Amino acid sequence: MRLTTLVVVCLFFVNAYGQSFSYPQLPERANDDSLFVPKDWSLLKSTHGDLNRDGLADYAIVLQYKDSVKLVKSDEDGYDTVVTKPRILAIAFYDPTLKQYKLLIQNSTFILNHDNPYRDDPFDDISIVNGVLSIDFHLWFSWGTYEMSKSTYKFRYQNYIFELIGAESYSLHRATGETETRSYNFMTNRVKTTKGNMSVEETSTTWRKLQVRELKNIWTFKAPYTFEVEQGFYL
Repeated sequence: MRLTTLVVVCLFFVNAYGQSFSYPQLPERANDDSLFVPKDWSLLKSTHGDLNRDGLADYAIVLQYKDSVKLVKSDEDGYDTVVTKPRILAIAFYDPTLKQYKLLIQNSTFILNHDNPYRDDPFDDISIVNGVLSIDFHLWFSWGTYEMSKSTYKFRYQNYIFELIGAESYSLHRATGETETRSYNFMTNRVKTTKGNMSVEETSTTWRKLQVRELKNIWTFKAPYTFEVEQGFYL
């Protein structure tokens, strides 16, 4: 499945009232997650855990703008203008010397917006487990398709950047009951595919090698459902 991607030009949008909008620069340091939230933004999600393996808990947070703005969205058919509330993913490491959290990542493309009235809000959650940052999404449309899906992306801080080390994609066809789960391990370049049906208990599982030459990271993997990890299949 491929989701349409966002085209961001100079980080500039116009909202419904004709006012200009640009992403703010978050504070470089803060004492807790709430102090990274700029004016007119809210803390949508926050998770706490050790991301750089120094034994100290860090923050990963998702911010959302208070008002809806217009932005340009592109797909295979051209361009469209949607109205949505922009979001920011921020990651901050704890600095024991300053006893503050230091901003490391500010990303305005990876957290999907709720920009389609016929689709659920695609963003689900973020979490930190064993030093791995997981970001969860789902796609569910009220019309136009019987297929729904859930996806989890797993990033680990290594080589001085957050690299995509794994991902999981689950899909369900609501008409036929057919299911498919693909579990990707980009450290070993292998994928496990499990197929089944909601009406039966039996499933079939296969393993295969991937042809991914280098790891995606939080910057090169700009948005979910845009990475053609296998021919015709987008993560």
